[in-house]
Formats: sequence, structure tokens, C-alpha cells
Amino acid sequence: MITGSYERHKQLRVRKQPSTDAEIVRYIERGGTFEVLEVSDGWCKISDGYVMEGLVALTDDGDEAAEQTEPPATDEGEADDGATDDGAADDGEPEATTDDGDEAAELRKMTNPQLYDLCVKSGIKVKKNASKDTMIAALTNPDA
Repeated sequence: MITGSYERHKQLRVRKQPSTDAEIVRYIERGGTFEVLEVSDGWCKISDGYVMEGLVALTDDGDEAAEQTEPPATDEGEADDGATDDGAADDGEPEATTDDGDEAAELRKMTNPQLYDLCVKSGIKVKKNASKDTMIAALTNPDA
């Protein structure tokens, strides 16, 4: 069985479908764990919806610590930093089992609008026209 855990921001969004445009069903608080039924195309299917794979840490309870993952913080999946709205709490990226280099590599795969959206939903203030490197730095070092 694969278990997911969320340690990133205040809340992780659970979506009805595997899309950042899908309705938010509920939120998982920081420190929350859940059973992962399936992992596909960057999304983890859980009992009542989907969460972004890049925002959670996955563990194979069979034996070994699973891989990954940290965000692609497209808030897509969504983490939120406090508010309880669409991107509600800190659902940006998780500080999972990968290091910052892996996290940054995942974030580089995102478009600038996706990164900006992730920053906003994660409660990280950046200029709308900020460079990709600036947004990635803000997402990977939110306390800096």
C-alpha cells in the first residue's frame, strides 16, 4: 500500500478530478496522511479525489520509502498558505523525500503563469512578471 503525506504548507487541496481547474472537494492539513490508490500523470488518486503528486511525499508501506515528491507547486495540487479559498492553505509544494535540486527541476517544467499561480496560492508574494528563476527561488526558499 502506498501512503501519502503532506508537510508543505498549511493545506493541500483535494480535487474532484486530476486538474487544477477541477472543483476542490476538501483540504488536507499539514501533517495529514492518506492512502494513495493510484499515481498517474502527476496526480495521486485518493479515496475522495486527487492531489498533485509533486506536493506530497509517498511511502510504500510494503518495505521501502517511496519516491518523490515535491511539488510542482503549481498549487495545482495545491497547497495553500492560510486562506481557505481555492488554493486555500499552504498547498504549494511539499517538503517530501526529494531535495531542493529535484524540487527546482520539477518546478522548471512549469510555465511562468503556473509558477505565478502557485506562488499566489502558496502565499508567496512575487511580481506578476517575475522571471521563472525568481519564482522558483521563492517557492523553494519561502523563508528567504
